[in-house]
Amino acid sequence: MRLLDVAWLYLLVGLACAIAVLARSGSRTPRTVAHAAINVVLWPLWAPLTLSAQASAPPLRDRAAVALTDADPRVAEAVSRIAEALHEAVAATDGDALATVLPAAAATRILDEVARVAARHQAVRAMLNTAEHDPEHAAARVETLRARGDHPRALATARLHAENVARLVRLRDRDRHALEELAELAAALRTQVVLARFAGTAMDGASDIVGEVWARVEGLGEALDATTPIDAHA
Repeated sequence: MRLLDVAWLYLLVGLACAIAVLARSGSRTPRTVAHAAINVVLWPLWAPLTLSAQASAPPLRDRAAVALTDADPRVAEAVSRIAEALHEAVAATDGDALATVLPAAAATRILDEVARVAARHQAVRAMLNTAEHDPEHAAARVETLRARGDHPRALATARLHAENVARLVRLRDRDRHALEELAELAAALRTQVVLARFAGTAMDGASDIVGEVWARVEGLGEALDATTPIDAHA
């Protein structure tokens, strides 16, 4: 094989490695483009390091993936929008001074909480779909016991169960609304970061949105009043 043929083969392999780096990163930030360019020339040394690092760290957009087989479609859509928006916002600041506004570690923590709340919503929704925890059934049970004149203790237990079912309904609805509102905030944050990067606008707006996102995320854990008992059947 002639030297020219070897050079062309070397270059083709380097280009293939560069394309693989860009494809796996899912973004075109200066940092990933630089890594790809280095691979064209130094792929025997650089490609194993770059590609193995990307393989061990899944895209940020996949961080909030939860088992949503039977999830509320609105919740599944909200989770997807949040993950995608934060992924793109972090990618837009990668290797830039803007990264201090939304570090990847902070976005990861947000998405972990989103995944936890989405899983909670799914579990509560599944429970409310059972006959025992159906709100109408629980309320009707109270009325039946009252009409029959059952023992006060049995009536009190049935009433407690109905009250806790109602609380689960409120928790389910609150989680859904919170995730949908967070999806809107994440979309606004992505737009603000992109504008700051490419249009040179101030980052004050993005910082304010990040603060609001954190406030909403912290509020996700306050869905239940710890002083109110939970029905043992639940």
